[in-house]
Amino acid sequence: MELILIFVPCIPTLYICFYVFFILFILILILRILIPSLFVFTCIYLFFILFL
Repeated sequence: MELILIFVPCIPTLYICFYVFFILFILILILRILIPSLFVFTCIYLFFILFL
């Protein structure tokens, strides 16, 4: 029952949240697989911004 609700949400807001989460997940996956160097560079850049 919960799996059905996750993959086929009936509530529009829940559907939008699932859709956004799905897009973010794919974007992160692409970043980590195709351009890991850019991902690492971004992490280092953020680290320097936050701690220096």
